[in-house]
Amino acid sequence: MKILNELRETGRNPYKYGIECKRAANKKMVGYFCSYTPEELIFAADAHPFRIFGSSEKIQLSDSHLQSYCCSPVRRALEDGLSGQLDFLDGVVFPHTCDSIQRLSDIWRLNLSFAFHLDVVLPVKLNTESARAYFTDVIRTFKEDLETVLQTRISHENLKHAITIYNQIRRGVQRIYELKRNNPDIIKGSDLYHIVRSSMIVDRNLLPETLNAIVTELESKNHVKSIDRKRLILTGSVCNHPDIYQVIEEAGGVA
Repeated sequence: MKILNELRETGRNPYKYGIECKRAANKKMVGYFCSYTPEELIFAADAHPFRIFGSSEKIQLSDSHLQSYCCSPVRRALEDGLSGQLDFLDGVVFPHTCDSIQRLSDIWRLNLSFAFHLDVVLPVKLNTESARAYFTDVIRTFKEDLETVLQTRISHENLKHAITIYNQIRRGVQRIYELKRNNPDIIKGSDLYHIVRSSMIVDRNLLPETLNAIVTELESKNHVKSIDRKRLILTGSVCNHPDIYQVIEEAGGVA
């Protein structure tokens, strides 16, 4: 499938895509860490949200700035920043999630000179009125900060459009997962990996149509019976080692 080939290439070379996309669309590119980042606000500001995963380049620069217990994604992301691979980004957003990401924010601020650097300190407790009020204030502040650094205004209409687009994206990805759950051989685990990874990189305006095309193609093949194989569930963050899917499939399993 041509669309899947394009997503695989984007997943393998996200920075190349980011540079080409910025040149073609002439939009601000806003890097972000973790799925807790309120992407809809970045999109509503007419900027391009770009998930930073970190590449597979050899670590040479970042270890002198990080504690020994920091995870590979943090090390690789800082390495890419220090080596200039992320220079196409206009700014970076850091949600306060794990300890390593929180510390990375401070290290990044001190050692890299992007046009802007925003922290989003989300609530940990979610089931109280005070948490709701705090979360609302955090989102409002993030919106105002984006408007300032991007020199724009996030209108109510733009925000509604962003929410609509992102809900369409989520439904498309969810439908692909449902099809694979019911028929594991309908799509390879590695291809599903690239779809999910690329959905946090490519132009979100184009993504709903792309996902719908994949869904339509998969639904047309849904009558083909799957081979009876052991099914494994992989959990965790989106990593830089999709070879694990091939290892599982070659061993007779399906992920």
